[in-house]
Amino acid sequence: MLARNLYAAGFCFLMLLALLMAVEQHFSRRNNPVPQPVPAVVDPVQPARTPVVTASTGPDQADAVRAELRETSRILSVASANIDQALKQIDVWGREVEPLRHNTAGMAIQQQPELAENMVFLLDVERPGAESLKAAQGRIEALRDDVDRLAAESQPTRLSAADMREILQLQKQAAEANRVWQDGVEGAQAIVNRAQRNEGTAPANEAVPLADSIDRKKVEEVEKQREKDLAAKNERQQEEEAVAALREAALAPEVKQILAPFLARRLVQPRLVSRITIRYDRVPQEQPMSLTRLINMGALNKSTKGLEILARVGTHKDLPDPRWSLYFESRTWSDDQYKMLLEAQRMLREYGQVLVDEGLLTE
Repeated sequence: MLARNLYAAGFCFLMLLALLMAVEQHFSRRNNPVPQPVPAVVDPVQPARTPVVTASTGPDQADAVRAELRETSRILSVASANIDQALKQIDVWGREVEPLRHNTAGMAIQQQPELAENMVFLLDVERPGAESLKAAQGRIEALRDDVDRLAAESQPTRLSAADMREILQLQKQAAEANRVWQDGVEGAQAIVNRAQRNEGTAPANEAVPLADSIDRKKVEEVEKQREKDLAAKNERQQEEEAVAALREAALAPEVKQILAPFLARRLVQPRLVSRITIRYDRVPQEQPMSLTRLINMGALNKSTKGLEILARVGTHKDLPDPRWSLYFESRTWSDDQYKMLLEAQRMLREYGQVLVDEGLLTE
C-alpha cells in the first residue's frame, strides 16, 4: 500500500516538472524571437545586370599593334626596294644583254659552244616583265600608305588576314623578281667576259648570230616534244591493243569450254577446309566461281599441289554440273588431262581479271 502511494506521488512530481519546463520555453520565445531572413531588395527601376567583359584597349595593346604595323610597313618597304632593283636590272638587260642576240659580241659567244649554250639558256628564260612589276609596286605603295595611316592612329587596328596574305605574296614576288633578273644579268656579263678572254683559243662554231641558235633551239625543243607526244600516243595505243587482244583471247570459245566448271552460275562457292579437303559453301544468289577464293586456296599455284586443288574444285561431287570428268589425284591423270589442267590454270591466271570484269567470274 505504501509502495503504491510512493509511485503515485513520483508520477505527479514528474508531470509538474514537465509543465514548468514548457511554460519556461514559451516565455523564452516571446522574449527572444528567432531572427527571420531579410528579403533582398530589387530596385524596380534599375534591374540587376550581368557585367560585360570587354577586351583591353589600353596603351600596352595599342603599342603592340602599332609595332606590328611598323614591321609590316618595313616589309613593304623592302619589297618595294626589291622591285626597284629588278627594274634597274631589266634596264641593264635591255641595254647590254638583248643586243647580244644580233651583235658581234654575241657572234663571238656563238663561236664558243659551251658559252653559246649557256647564253642561249639565259636569253630563253621567262622572267617577270617591267609592266607587271610596276603594277605590283603600285599595290605595295598603296598598302604601305594604309599601314602607316593605321599606325598613326591613337587606337590602331590590325590588318585583316586577307591583307596580310596579299602582303606576304607581294613580298615573295618582289624578292623572286629581283633574284632572277640579277642572276640573269650577272650570268650574261660573266659569259661575255669569258668569251672575250677565250677569243681565238676555244673551238669555234660557225659565225652566226645568237638569235639563230635560239631559233634552232626552239625548233629542236618543239621537235623533241612532238616525238615525246608521239611516243606516248604509241604507248597508249599499244596498251589499248594489248587489252583488246587479252579480252578477245579471254572470251574465246575454247576458254569457255575448258573453264565451264568455274564460269557456270550456282548457289555454292568452294572453300579449302584442310590440305586435301574441299567444301562448298552456300551463297544467297547464283554466281560464277570466285577468283579470289581460287587464288586463296592455292588452286592457281604453279605446282602439282596447285593442280590437284584445281582438279578437286572442278570435279567435286557437291559441285552441280558442269564438272570435269577426271580424278583429282595427279597419279591418275593421263597426259591429255594433265595438259588440260595446266591450260585451265594458265587461263585463270592470265584471263581471270578480264573474266571478272566481264561478269563470267566473281571477284
